Amino acid sequence: MSDADQSRATRAYALLSGWRGLPGGEPMEGGVPADTSAWVTKARDLLHAADRVDVGDSVMGQVFSGCPIDPDGTWPCLVVRDLIESLRSNAFERGLAVGRANSRGVTTRGIFDGGDQERTLASQYREWAERTSCTHPRASALLKGIARACEDDARRHDKDADERLDHSG
Repeated sequence: MSDADQSRATRAYALLSGWRGLPGGEPMEGGVPADTSAWVTKARDLLHAADRVDVGDSVMGQVFSGCPIDPDGTWPCLVVRDLIESLRSNAFERGLAVGRANSRGVTTRGIFDGGDQERTLASQYREWAERTSCTHPRASALLKGIARACEDDARRHDKDADERLDHSG
């Protein structure tokens, strides 16, 4: 790879790794750009041509993890739920989950606090999974998986807090 290609790739990675939201033009009501699906179709055509579909889907999932809550009160918004069902891409779904987890950033808690924050998140994801189970089964399964990951994190934080408590007394 030439120096120019390497530089271009580095800039592209920096752009994509910091981008969260939906591509495709001006947002319509509900904050969702009208032509997001067309953007995805074009991007995936280019990814197919470059033999980079899985990595591209993963990156798109991470980008789309920043989509707004839908006017119906459910995350991800309807256009992304529809994409999950139509793309049927494990890489896109993994990207959504990773992007959503990373969007929390650093969390803080008291030294003896356990995983209450994560249990609250898990509850929210389970509620969204229930709301989407009939109309968007893949999205619902993804949301259940994110909820399980939050519950795993909660148990880890509980264990850490218990160990600190045991050593404090």
